[in-house]
Amino acid sequence: MKTKQDKSHLTLGEMFDDTIKSRWAGKAREAVEWKQAQKIEALLGRERRVETLTAKDVDYLVETWKADGNKPATINSKLSTLTTALNHTRRRGKHTLDLHVDKMRHPSNARIRFFSSEQVECIKGYLAHPYPEFGYFFTFLLETGMRPGEARAIRLSDIRTDPELGEIVDVIKTKNGDPRCIPLTSAARNAVGCMTYPGSGLFSKFTPSVIARVWREVRKHCNLGEDYVLYTTRHTCATRLLSKGVNIKVAQAWLGHKDINQTLRYAKLVPADLAAARDLLEEAPRH
Repeated sequence: MKTKQDKSHLTLGEMFDDTIKSRWAGKAREAVEWKQAQKIEALLGRERRVETLTAKDVDYLVETWKADGNKPATINSKLSTLTTALNHTRRRGKHTLDLHVDKMRHPSNARIRFFSSEQVECIKGYLAHPYPEFGYFFTFLLETGMRPGEARAIRLSDIRTDPELGEIVDVIKTKNGDPRCIPLTSAARNAVGCMTYPGSGLFSKFTPSVIARVWREVRKHCNLGEDYVLYTTRHTCATRLLSKGVNIKVAQAWLGHKDINQTLRYAKLVPADLAAARDLLEEAPRH
């Protein structure tokens, strides 16, 4: 005889399975919903009971995704998957949890943050003792401008010597699918040389959950706002490239932007360039 399922025993895995199969099966968004659900399960646990979820779990998801460089729109898409599953299974009598999930706000004129030299010094200083290898990871990101997810996929075999560029890293797994190569600075080379790794990847040990945990401590120690995330290293590298006079097309290739307008966003962060342009005009001969 089939017994009625105890509402308090419904797991996250069962919740997502039920929702996607009954709501999204055969629809264009089915694959996306499965992928989003798997990311939530990876962080909270597939066997986690739905009734035990709290607002702190939602905050943990958001903080972890922010630390991994996810934009508000991407985070909201994942939160929508969670909200839809919670509401769908609750209406079907699978559980009684009434958890409100707030979406992130993303103003259109949001300011792009980058680290000052003082902030970089504070972060490196803090990481040097409790988390030295995370410090090397931070330096590598700062020097290459790579996305944290890209750097975590790097293997030692991806680093080679080019006859013209010297030591470079081949970035194979990229956000837009287009591989690129980045010349390594001496600081980036030193960071690689100081890492110990099991063979799966130079920085693969720094999972999103590890990043979120360590970064909470960094932010507290250095008094950084919530909008300063590990991904800010990429913004900082981009700003440095342009402030040093690197051609915008070169910066675009370095950062792996398909659309140059993405690179141009960082040009707005360098007001000193306006003063430099004025000085050049002052020096130009007048007729």
